[in-house]
Amino acid sequence: MKSSSYKNIFFDLDHTLWDFEANSRESLNEIFETHGLINHVTSKELFIKEYQLINKQLWDLYHKNLVDRDTLRLTRFALTLEKFNVYDLQLSIKLADDYVHVSPYKGKLFPNAHEVLGELKKKYRLHIITNGFKEVQHIKIKSSDLEKYFDHIFISEEVGFNKPQPEMFKHAMRIAKTNSSESIMVGDNYEVDILGAAGVGMATVFFNPEKIPNDYKTTFQISELLELMELM
Repeated sequence: MKSSSYKNIFFDLDHTLWDFEANSRESLNEIFETHGLINHVTSKELFIKEYQLINKQLWDLYHKNLVDRDTLRLTRFALTLEKFNVYDLQLSIKLADDYVHVSPYKGKLFPNAHEVLGELKKKYRLHIITNGFKEVQHIKIKSSDLEKYFDHIFISEEVGFNKPQPEMFKHAMRIAKTNSSESIMVGDNYEVDILGAAGVGMATVFFNPEKIPNDYKTTFQISELLELMELM
């Protein structure tokens, strides 16, 4: 971003700043123990693996407005249990409730998140654009002490649109009083963050911490948040 015209940086939250996988795994471990799932499922690791696959599939549907929040919350646990021939609606509900009460308070962030955001805030206006449930996302941001860095926080459930819908990005820029030529989006999901933002003319930074080979079309690509400071 050196010698650029960017004035506003928009960040995705989950998988970009907030370490979703680490926090989710810790939460699932606790829930597994609390509810004695070992009596239903022979392997904790297998349970978590199945849950993660199903959860990702359902979030992909949620991004496309094909399932609602309540369906996503409950179904991901019900379908996971069914993989182990457990058909218990009440248990699914308990797991779903506990997960959304436990996971948002986990505060693991990607390395150097605070350092990078603190430095960027000196020169840029920072904002979050995230898909998700409003009460959960706000808790994540507050409990991990991220709130102080951001001028605006745009959550899909509050805005009424999901990334990659162009309306989500246009709304964010309108409220932030900026335009696409002065804005850049940082996110880990190519379809949702990068293509969505590029579709309204924003520059993009694809965050690829696992360094998965790809031929994605993006303005920049990074594997560590510290690299954002090198781009300045």
